[in-house]
Amino acid sequence: MTVTSQDFAAGMRRLAASVTVITTIDNGVRHGLTASAVTSLSASPPSLLACINEAAGANPYVKRSGIFCVNILAKSQVEISNIFSSDGVGDRFAYGEWETAPSGAPRLVGAAASFDCRVMDALPGFSHNVFIGLITDIKTSNAAPLLYADGEYGHFAIPTI
Repeated sequence: MTVTSQDFAAGMRRLAASVTVITTIDNGVRHGLTASAVTSLSASPPSLLACINEAAGANPYVKRSGIFCVNILAKSQVEISNIFSSDGVGDRFAYGEWETAPSGAPRLVGAAASFDCRVMDALPGFSHNVFIGLITDIKTSNAAPLLYADGEYGHFAIPTI
C-alpha cells in the first residue's frame, strides 16, 4: 500500500499534542511560529526536539541565531496560537505578554511551560529541520496546557495537590 500525504495528514490529525509557540531573536528582530511537533529527547542533559518546516518564516532565524524558546501554551492562549500560525499578521508579539529568556529569545508570560534552548544540531527531515535543543532554562506555571487534535483545541484539567 502506498501512503499518500493526505493519508498521513488524516492519521496525524488524531495525534493529540501540546500547542507551542517557538520563538527566537536574530539581529534584534523577534520571530516565532506555532508548532506541535515538539518532544522531549533526554533528561541528561535536558534536551528536546523541535521540528520546524523549512518554509516557516522563523526557520532560518533559529538556524542562524542558534537559540530558541519553546513556549507550551496555556488553555487560555488560543488566540496566541492562531496569531502565530497565520500569515499576514503584523507584529505577532503585540499579542500576549512577552519577556526575555536568558538566551535572549522571547518567552511568553503565563505559558504552561517555557524551555529556553541552545541549538545543538539541526538535521534535515524532508520538508522540516529537526532542531536538537539543549535546554538552558525552564519556567513553569500552574496553567493547564493547550492541546490540539483533529482540528480542535482542548485541554486536561491539572489537579492541584
